[in-house]
Amino acid sequence: MKATLIVCAVASLAITSSSFAQRPGAVRPRAGRLGAGIAQPENRAQQERRIREAFFRVAKQRVGLDDNQMRRLTEVNARYEPQRRDLLREENQTRRALRAEMQDNSKPDEAKVSAGLARLQEIRRQRLEIDDQEQRDISGFMSPTQQVRYHALQEQLRRRIEQMRQQHLENRLTDDSVPETPVP
Repeated sequence: MKATLIVCAVASLAITSSSFAQRPGAVRPRAGRLGAGIAQPENRAQQERRIREAFFRVAKQRVGLDDNQMRRLTEVNARYEPQRRDLLREENQTRRALRAEMQDNSKPDEAKVSAGLARLQEIRRQRLEIDDQEQRDISGFMSPTQQVRYHALQEQLRRRIEQMRQQHLENRLTDDSVPETPVP
């Protein structure tokens, strides 16, 4: 399980939102729509910070972590967050390249597709290695019961973020993205 799922998920939302905004022909959400603020870089950092702080407050309470454990959890989080963020960015780039290769060519270059798939597998392996390292670190200051509670909390958060991401994707298309039909 991931000890920094919140950061990874927030990063995923941020990267997904920013990559969407950079696509040619992409329709930007209107202000006031769900997820509209996520695409704005100045709001993204503030949102990430608020979500991270809220997650740690809830984790402290529900998992039963003391101040020392919270300090150590924050240190572990800071150690693995950059690695996860880099992997997520690379995974998104690889997936975009694969999609482009599959869509832009009537006969995709098998070597490029194979290399992309191999890179996705390597990213998964690297993510598992990071998870294993992180789990070893967490087990050094959390009891097994705390670890189970922490992982359950992460899973709840992951599901909620996935729901929010799906809502964001569904709400990307706005009324002004559909051509108006003249009224006779």
